Amino acid sequence: MAGLAKLSSRRRDVLASPYTLTLGDEFQALYSTVQGVAADLIQLILLARPARIRIALGWGRIETRINRKQALGMDGPAFHAARDGMNALRRDGGWLHGSGGFPFNSPLWPPLCRLFAAEVDSWNTNRLTIFRAC
Repeated sequence: MAGLAKLSSRRRDVLASPYTLTLGDEFQALYSTVQGVAADLIQLILLARPARIRIALGWGRIETRINRKQALGMDGPAFHAARDGMNALRRDGGWLHGSGGFPFNSPLWPPLCRLFAAEVDSWNTNRLTIFRAC
């Protein structure tokens, strides 16, 4: 997907590993910081429109060597947490989930995710574009 490559190029300052297609229609990336993640999530939603996507964020360590060319062949609690989040989304519904350590282990995280996701679901493309630019 050209949009993922463009996002990876634009965000290479915070991506330890770029957006990479993995299993057909799934993709993943590895961030070195949370700076700009919210804007990137909105960009991903815009890229996928009119289709809906599920986004699972995992927080934790990476225990293998970081692959700087593609987000494959790495492992650790961060990837396990993201996979757990994706499984929870498939099971429980919704499109945004976070797993792992802080801030995702806070009891406030699940209701905040649901609130944010419900609000974003009502936004048109123009509002999403404006939010992404902020």
